[in-house]
Amino acid sequence: MCWLRAVSLISVIFFTCGSVAAVGGNNYWYTEELPVATTKPSFHVNGYNIYGSQPANDGLPATTYTQGHTTTRDTNFGGQSANGGLPANGGLPANGGLPANGGLPANRGQLPYGTPTHIGQTIYRSQPNYGGQQRYNVRPRQPEYKCIEGNLQYDCVFYNEHIDMQSRNVHFGFENLTLNNQKNVTFKNSTMRKLPAALLASFRQVEVLNLNGLQIEEIDTNAFAYAHTIQKLSMSNNNLERIEDDTFQATTALQNLQLSSNRLTHVDLSLIPSLFHVNVSYNLLSTLAIPIAVKELHASHNRINAVRGPFNMELTILKLQHNNLTDTAWLVNYPRLIEVDLSYNELKKITYHHFVTMQRLQRLYVSNNHLVALDLYGRPIPTLKVLDLSHNHLLHVERNQPQFDRLENLYLDHNFIVTLKLSAHHTLNNLTLSHNDWDCNSLRALFRNVAHPAVHDADQYCKIDYHLEHGLCCKESDNPYLDRLLQCIALTSVVEKL
Repeated sequence: MCWLRAVSLISVIFFTCGSVAAVGGNNYWYTEELPVATTKPSFHVNGYNIYGSQPANDGLPATTYTQGHTTTRDTNFGGQSANGGLPANGGLPANGGLPANGGLPANRGQLPYGTPTHIGQTIYRSQPNYGGQQRYNVRPRQPEYKCIEGNLQYDCVFYNEHIDMQSRNVHFGFENLTLNNQKNVTFKNSTMRKLPAALLASFRQVEVLNLNGLQIEEIDTNAFAYAHTIQKLSMSNNNLERIEDDTFQATTALQNLQLSSNRLTHVDLSLIPSLFHVNVSYNLLSTLAIPIAVKELHASHNRINAVRGPFNMELTILKLQHNNLTDTAWLVNYPRLIEVDLSYNELKKITYHHFVTMQRLQRLYVSNNHLVALDLYGRPIPTLKVLDLSHNHLLHVERNQPQFDRLENLYLDHNFIVTLKLSAHHTLNNLTLSHNDWDCNSLRALFRNVAHPAVHDADQYCKIDYHLEHGLCCKESDNPYLDRLLQCIALTSVVEKL
């Protein structure tokens, strides 16, 4: 009987613990955590599962360990020993004498806390389930977006990603942020209705970010909170209507900002002092705030009627065509301009007072406005080479000869100009004169000082009382301006009678 009880004792030890593994000749004990029951408790007695019963010994295990010794405690049912006092399994060792789990630790094969599964979900707690199955509590799957490849321009390209306004808790890249070290990021064949904060919170080393054409409508409040390294940001061809003043507060390295072809009604660029190059063309802006250090600014095709901002000594190129500007007084704040395009606005006059500080201006475009007065004769712009005054309502421009003589390209077509004077020492290489109201005597005098190759346009058909001279329509008169005045009065009388 002694040897049977010894065998039974060994059997109980291995069967109950299932936690001895032989590694390198040593025995290692793995203590299992008591499971939290997720169903009714069950107890195995004589080969049957008993539900709704209370375990003997007040729930203590049948085997306990004390100071390295094993003590066997029988499970008591109604005061009787289990199995009528006989050893379990008829005295034979459990599992044929083999250790439980083949000698492996009891929790071998279970996934530890926080381990990603093959379906992209993360187990955050595991519980043994009675009945021989393992139960897992699985965290609801969150959208994950990873850049799977790069190209010659970008080292991180997101393909076929779609984020709508209701997307929550999205995640980009790896959970280990040190692996998200890409510097040039873009999206292809994707949509992003709302720019989430998670993108730049995950990719904190980005220097170039291309978000063009993603149909972005809104920017998360903290979308650029971690964008300390970003230098170039492109968000053109989206549906943005407004950019809040604190959106780019953390982008201290941002130099190039592309926001063209949106629906913007508000963006205060002066709050981003690091900017060098900006494009906000094709929007709905009514006010343009120019940053303090910007060098090149494109803001064409808006509704801009006011320009403001601090004094700027860096701005060299300013594109403001197709807007609603009515004056140019604000130009005095930008004395280092080289090129200014104010075509297709509502300007009625150009005066030298607004250009008096400019010592570098080379190209000035003011075509397709409502100019009736041009005053650059008081103090000509010494560096100006190109002046486009075409498609306006100019009538008398002779006094601007000191400025015209310095130019290389002068565009005067499609006005109401009657007379023009140039000196024999002018520097013009290109001159357009068609579609005006020329006096023939003035044209003859002009072409004595201007060679035909310099004139690059011509009229084809003339009104009644006009004829072609040097390829341009003109009218013979002794007093050309009085003649035009009387003609205008007569035309006005006719219109009034109608």
